[in-house]
Amino acid sequence: KFLLIFCWFMLDYVDGGIARFSKKQTKYGHFIDTIAAYYLHAFLPICLSVGLAFQPEYSLNILLEYLSIKESYFSILIIIFGSFASISNILLRLIVSTMRITFGNDPRDKNNLPGNSSLISLIISYIESTISPRGLYFPFLIIATFLNILEWFVFIYFIIYLIALICYVIWYSLSLHKNTN
Repeated sequence: KFLLIFCWFMLDYVDGGIARFSKKQTKYGHFIDTIAAYYLHAFLPICLSVGLAFQPEYSLNILLEYLSIKESYFSILIIIFGSFASISNILLRLIVSTMRITFGNDPRDKNNLPGNSSLISLIISYIESTISPRGLYFPFLIIATFLNILEWFVFIYFIIYLIALICYVIWYSLSLHKNTN
């Protein structure tokens, strides 16, 4: 599994670099690359969690014991974590796309932030780049695969996307309210 994830990771980054270098970028190529990434983000956490439910690595046992959760609930919990990470990732992308289409603005754009704060824009940009595939997502996935701690990958992304979904929905609502008044 490590080699498959690493090969995909390398090919995903190489194709765009070659297209930019050779000046053969196309809208179709960008569309296909983006859709492929959406599929990956939609299905990777849930697929990992289903696989881990059937063949656990037992790397979350310390956390389960600390939280007094019976090991028999592990399969259900890991599928919930992976499902939520998958769904919330796609929901966040849909919210941003819908705001762009409906209102003609990107809520992450610093000009659309309440108070026009460039510091807030910088913080949001930093957080998004850190948890995105271009940030820590794939290096963490590769390391977790290599170290047999994929359960932690699924759990951490569950937590990240839970927080992101709550914060961004509130933030986007404030941004939307500001821009529609």
